[in-house]
Amino acid sequence: MKGEKIVYTMDKITLDNALPQIFHGRDMSASEVWQRSLTLERGGIYLIEAASGTGKTSLCSYLIGYRDDYEGRILFDNTDLRSLYRKTVFLWIEPCGEYILSIIYKYFH
Repeated sequence: MKGEKIVYTMDKITLDNALPQIFHGRDMSASEVWQRSLTLERGGIYLIEAASGTGKTSLCSYLIGYRDDYEGRILFDNTDLRSLYRKTVFLWIEPCGEYILSIIYKYFH
């Protein structure tokens, strides 16, 4: 229904052979994120540290639904992110989740 809020919490985010389209054809074998199976689980603390231009901002853009120009799949639990509506706001609610979402929101607005 229009205007209805739906709260969705998730237990894991999985990158299944995901790769930003801009990197298509590049050797990404040194990446620990792209073109791999990677699962981030609720409650885990993850640091994604990499050189400039290697897709950190792209990853954040994909996770919040801002962009979808990637190959492979990104799953929220077992649901393909592309099957969810773009207007959906995704929150991974944890003690620091609001802080991280705030940083992402400020970056894109």
